[in-house]
Amino acid sequence: MQNYSTLENQYATEYWNKLYNYYAAHGISYKVTYYNLDVNATVWDKTDLFGGYYEKIGELSGVKWKKILLLPVFQIGETSTIFEADETGYINKGESELVIPSLYGITPYPNDIIQLNRQFLSTTYNPEDFSIFTVTGVQKQSPQQKTWWKLTLKIEQSRREGELETNGQVTGNYTFFDYTKKIYTIQDAMTMTRMMAKNSMLKEEIKGMVDQNSGFLYC
Repeated sequence: MQNYSTLENQYATEYWNKLYNYYAAHGISYKVTYYNLDVNATVWDKTDLFGGYYEKIGELSGVKWKKILLLPVFQIGETSTIFEADETGYINKGESELVIPSLYGITPYPNDIIQLNRQFLSTTYNPEDFSIFTVTGVQKQSPQQKTWWKLTLKIEQSRREGELETNGQVTGNYTFFDYTKKIYTIQDAMTMTRMMAKNSMLKEEIKGMVDQNSGFLYC
């Protein structure tokens, strides 16, 4: 088959490259603590609740999450401040939204939990003073492997981040490693950070052993 290229095809390819590769890796992002549903560890009530859970957060819950630190997210929407009256009282549902690229290797689910970093807003910062958000909807931007996930959020009423740890609902602690744009265990991320620091020191030492005029390496 003849190999050909058109201006329109090049434009589409460049656009996709910037959207899925460049912007996802280098765009302006916002760091959050993300609790990703641990599907394998979660115990569902398959008898009375048709595969749901009896209690989402609490001692009786079988729902488990993986805790991911410093996860970059994009395009956080404005949180609604409209109060509504329902059976639980006069509340602010606090609906919002954000997007996550597939580049990170994470699959978001409804009932994931997000803690926004709002330390700048408080002089006496305490994470327990701030509400957490629950993912209520997930939209996939494209049906292919490279895509963006759009998440709709709402405030989890009367719940705080510390309850997840207290009730033993966190199965593992992970962190986002900016160099590779992937998620690792905290121990693995610390190991890779030390390796990068050693490589940087070695690079500087070798640079000082090279003669700039001749290019010879003097040991």
